[in-house]
Amino acid sequence: MSEVKSSLVEKHIRAWLQRFIVELNLCPFARPLIADPALRIHICDANNVDQDKDSASHFSNRSPYPLIHFLREEMVTAALENVDMPQQIPERNIALLEGMGRETVAARWNALTADDQT
Repeated sequence: MSEVKSSLVEKHIRAWLQRFIVELNLCPFARPLIADPALRIHICDANNVDQDKDSASHFSNRSPYPLIHFLREEMVTAALENVDMPQQIPERNIALLEGMGRETVAARWNALTADDQT
């Protein structure tokens, strides 16, 4: 993958992390990790599998590119201690996104790359 393409992919991923994961609080313990300068994003080629795009709730598990998340057990354990009923995070995310509606969520999604459509 070219350096320009990798840079653009990283830009899209960081925008998604901020505008979906942090701003919508889809992962309540991600905010400090995403803001940490130690966060590293490594870009490599991958094939994307299309997902059903009819439901806004599907955006709760969709990223602009295929991602692999490496989480340290001690970080997750510590984060879970500060979240009430973490087992309800997926249901809360689905309710939030369905409540926003597919058009609103899709517009937010499309805005991730809108600056690059010139």
